[in-house]
Amino acid sequence: MIKITEIDNFLSSEACNWLINFHKNNFKKTLNKYSHYHRTTEAIDLSNIIELDETKKLIAHFTSHIRTLNKKAYINYFQVVKWPSGESQPAHIDKPEHILTSILYLNDDFKGGETKVGNKIIKPETGKIITFKGNRVKHSVRKITEGQRYTVPIWYKI
Repeated sequence: MIKITEIDNFLSSEACNWLINFHKNNFKKTLNKYSHYHRTTEAIDLSNIIELDETKKLIAHFTSHIRTLNKKAYINYFQVVKWPSGESQPAHIDKPEHILTSILYLNDDFKGGETKVGNKIIKPETGKIITFKGNRVKHSVRKITEGQRYTVPIWYKI
């Protein structure tokens, strides 16, 4: 059986909106330094922008969360990612060193874009986080059919 930890309202709507606006205002400004394209998604490596108070708060929040699941785990990196309409991600397994993976959903005002972990379909909800063994369990993102999906994926190591 695949274990998936799901926590509703892990992050407030206000904090989620701050992250979305941060992405909107900074992706092009930080391109090639902290930002990159992956297929058609736009990712900002937020874990590298440690001078922001908001990033420090996120690191503390993510660390507190992951330590409840594995006391030796720590954040390797995390991003804020914009997924445009039409994008999806095929089933895959994360890098072997990433013993746990979390996905934090920043919005839910789009269609499609559900996460499939093993055989379970997870509907994105603003502020919800899911955590699972990304290096062992195949996971994917269904096609976004309308709107834009924003997430914060987080990868952990020991």
